[in-house]
Amino acid sequence: MSQYTDIKTTSQLTGISVISLRRGAKTGRFKAIRIGKALRGKLMFDIQQLSQQLADEAYGVIKEKECE
Repeated sequence: MSQYTDIKTTSQLTGISVISLRRGAKTGRFKAIRIGKALRGKLMFDIQQLSQQLADEAYGVIKEKECE
């Protein structure tokens, strides 16, 4: 089962700023759910999924540089 964390905890665990997490959630780069009131609800992130996504992105950058 997935573990969801709030935006501040997610920021501390990943090293990504709160602002970047908000922007990423808004653009769809980072999957997040809102708990509470529609637009003002609390953003929650699946920390396992986000960690995997960041690792995949980092690996993709490394693979691209190897191919050059």
